Amino acid sequence: MRYISDRIIKELSAGKKVLWLVPGGSNIPLAVETMNYIKAAVGRDEMHRLTISLTDERYGRVGHVDSNWQQLLDAGFDPGGAASIPVLCGSAYEETISDWGSKIHRAFGGNDLIIGQFGIGSDGHIAGIHPHSVAVESKEFVCGYGTSRYSRITLTIKAILGIHAAYAFALDSAKKIVLETIRDKSLPIAEQPAQVLKKLPEAHLYGEGFVPIIETFGTGRPKGD
Repeated sequence: MRYISDRIIKELSAGKKVLWLVPGGSNIPLAVETMNYIKAAVGRDEMHRLTISLTDERYGRVGHVDSNWQQLLDAGFDPGGAASIPVLCGSAYEETISDWGSKIHRAFGGNDLIIGQFGIGSDGHIAGIHPHSVAVESKEFVCGYGTSRYSRITLTIKAILGIHAAYAFALDSAKKIVLETIRDKSLPIAEQPAQVLKKLPEAHLYGEGFVPIIETFGTGRPKGD
């Protein structure tokens, strides 16, 4: 399943600067494996052209147990010589949103290729963008809002539309129906945020067993259409 690592290695080796946006949750083992492949394949100069940040985070103190970044580190994710942009910085909630938003905005403008790795929720959410949340309509790259469990900080739909290539993995068999809905129906993004994948110039969505569900290249339409 070296989809992302092979792509990043290719782009870094070609001299490009790459921003890789990483999720938490069930994608953490995939992110760790991908990072290990990259570090084994490229040299120091190439690694210095890679920047890593998150797609979303759960607000709290730096290193708190539910932090996506901390869970990545605890699972063995080691950025090595790559630059990293964690979300949590020890500041108050609104200041943290503003700080990460500024850094992400600069990172989007300062890299040649932006690759987003995502999970897909059973409700069709992507990153921290839940259906009908403020992150759908926000005019900013980053926003925050409260849910029943966490105060979230997430990329917005506006930010995701700036990604060059997206790789989304929902490997749980229980998500088969939601993946088919994303593929086969054209629901409003507010209702099913993962529909944004079909708006991107390049997107890959994989289900159980890494079976391709959606592959779009250059047109925003499924391959073969």
